[in-house]
Formats: sequence, structure tokens, C-alpha cells
Amino acid sequence: MKQTLERNKTIYERRSIVLQYATSTGLTEAEQQLLARYHADIVGGRVLDLGVGAGRTTPYLADLAESYVGVDFSAAMVTACQQRHPQLVFRQADARDLSAFPEGHFDVVLFSFTGIDYVGHDDRARVLQQVARILKTGGVFVFSSHNLAAVPGASYLRETFRVDLSWNPLHSAKAVVRAGRGIYNYARNAPAQQRTADYAILTDPAHGFVLRTYYVTADAQRRQLVAAGFSSLVDIEPGTDEAIPYYLYYAARKNARGDYGSAGR
Repeated sequence: MKQTLERNKTIYERRSIVLQYATSTGLTEAEQQLLARYHADIVGGRVLDLGVGAGRTTPYLADLAESYVGVDFSAAMVTACQQRHPQLVFRQADARDLSAFPEGHFDVVLFSFTGIDYVGHDDRARVLQQVARILKTGGVFVFSSHNLAAVPGASYLRETFRVDLSWNPLHSAKAVVRAGRGIYNYARNAPAQQRTADYAILTDPAHGFVLRTYYVTADAQRRQLVAAGFSSLVDIEPGTDEAIPYYLYYAARKNARGDYGSAGR
């Protein structure tokens, strides 16, 4: 069985997925609020846009930063970024290994749109360690992650797979095909799901139940950050409007102690 990251990476190389991301523009409401709070860190600073996708967050960050670099593990996404923003620097890189960047180099690292959730549990610890290493002391890490408290139950799955037939036979046929493909993907991927009290790796509706996605409680996420060398004063912003947000945005500063080798232990 492929590891979570390698398996998910094949999805993000697909042309249809890249095109979907390439048409996305602007910041989410949660991103606007949280990045406004750390505006002074971004302005004139060195910024790494980790998991940049097709460059949705690039215009905001690049316009404010002294230097900007976008990184993604998908070569197809990097190509899309270079086509949209040819004047800027983008690299293909693995968030688990940011050795291309020196220690203490960046003022801000952004890992938006739950990009950190497409690696496994041990790899997540490595990502946090790597981000802490390349941030300067006091530098800020902003990222979003799926909220384990909002994991849907069986009723949600039933609603997801429900087919709404329309007067248009073609639309109805496509809806049946999509539902059937989702049911097939879910049945195939569900046995590999993992659940613990603090986190879970689930196959969820994103891109038709083909991804393995990491969900974590806010308390467990805070502990992971502290273990990686970040402050325990973690800024949390709901990413969605539900009573229990589907995902959360986090912001944490790197501690002066520089201990970024124990995340997840």
C-alpha cells in the first residue's frame, strides 16, 4: 500500500484537479482575518508559500513580502504557478524535506487550504519540524487543518451519495455516474482509514473520495506544535461558518529554544 503522501500526490498531478485549482482566486474569509493579524510579519519579510497549489494565495503574499517563494509537491501545480506568475519563484519540493532552505531564513510560512493534511501522522511531525527549522525565532507559521470534532457520521455519507434527478436526462445520468464513482472510491479506500482519540486519517468527499485526509483535534494540534518548537499560544480561527467548523486555521510563533526535533513524540 502506498504511503499517504505518495498516494495523494498522484491525485494532485491530475490535469482536471490542477485546472480546478488554477481557476481559484483570492483569500478565504478566515485567511483574510488571520493574515491581517500578522500583516506586520508579512510586510517586508521573507515568505514561503508552502503547498502553494496553483497560486491562489500568491498575489496577496508576493505584493507585501520582500521576498516570496512558492513550493508544492505537485510538478503540475508548480507549472501552473509559473504560468500564472512568471515573474516569481516557484519550486517543486516535499514539505517533509525543506533542506533547500537555510535554518532561520523565513519570517512567515503559510500552508493554506489544509495542505498539511495530505501526509500521514509521522510525516506530519516531520513537516512541523521542517517548518520550525526554516523559520527565524519569533517567525510565524499559519496553516489550516481538518477538524476531527466535525467528522461527519453515516447520515452525512448517505446525503453525499444521494442523487438528485433533474428534468434533464443528461444531468441526471451524470449525477448517477458521480454518485456511483464516489461509492466505489469510498468502498475501496475506507478499509485503510485510521481513527484515534486525537486524530484520524479518513477518505472524505474531497475529489470524490480518492484522498486520504488527516483530521485532528485543536488540543492535539496545539501539542504537536509545541513539540515541534512553537509557542503554546496558538491563534485559532474557524475556517467555516458551521457551529463546529469543518476545518480550522492556526497561527503559531517559533520559540527561541529552537527544539524542532521532537514533534509527535
